[in-house]
Amino acid sequence: MFIIKVASLDTLLNIALEQAKQLTKAEHCWVMLVDVDKMELVDSKWKDEKNNVLRFPLNKGIAGQVLTTGRLVNAKSAKDHPAFDPDIDSRPGLTCNTILCFPIREKTGIIGIGQLMNKVNDPYFDGMDEEMALAFSIYCGICMIHSMVYQKIQEAHIRNTLANELVMYHMKVGDAEVIRLLECKGFHNYPHFASLHFNPRALPLRELPCYVLRMFHNLGFHKKFDIKPQKLACFILYVKKGYRDVPYHSWLHAFNVAQWAYAAMMNFRLITDGYMK
Repeated sequence: MFIIKVASLDTLLNIALEQAKQLTKAEHCWVMLVDVDKMELVDSKWKDEKNNVLRFPLNKGIAGQVLTTGRLVNAKSAKDHPAFDPDIDSRPGLTCNTILCFPIREKTGIIGIGQLMNKVNDPYFDGMDEEMALAFSIYCGICMIHSMVYQKIQEAHIRNTLANELVMYHMKVGDAEVIRLLECKGFHNYPHFASLHFNPRALPLRELPCYVLRMFHNLGFHKKFDIKPQKLACFILYVKKGYRDVPYHSWLHAFNVAQWAYAAMMNFRLITDGYMK
């Protein structure tokens, strides 16, 4: 049974390679993916003397034949196969006796090549190994899809983090703003403020943070939760700056919702009668 986890492409392919080796009892196994931009086959597992990934032309060796025809090749004597090329169909320091090469497909077509080399304790790969190779091909295709999903999630997470950082940068609340709110001398005793029918548009926009402070104080939240005045004022200003200037879900709308919740708690005595603790 194959267990697929959302991870990076290299991690998924390494898991798949190990399973393929165990199932077919191959001595070596590797996957080469098609680099569409450069039109090359790329093997990221093996490296050259400069520690660079191996790259090959698309039409080279048995791998190139499989890529071109889309058909599996089971070369029982690799060196006698007319398309065999040791550069791509083997690896430095390895002796290639038998090779089982198969295409890796996805919805868009062939996206890579898988190669199994030298079956352990057997002279060559048989029909069962060919079936396992084709199953492995499907598994590799699924790995690609999961890798793409993983990469998109990672990219979305990075974009979200950057966006949050930009928002937080522009939402900075200075000490002067906090002091100005706490020391505001404006008129904050508008009649019927606790009414369920109160119209928030009756208040000047610049006074709304002051009335939010008043809500917290009237409900006793600042004492109940031991909220320091500076922190509460800073929080209110952060919330205010977090709203964009849009027709509906604006800072005024947020204040309207908060005022109605405040009026409900006051009129229905939710705090004083112990319904909210």
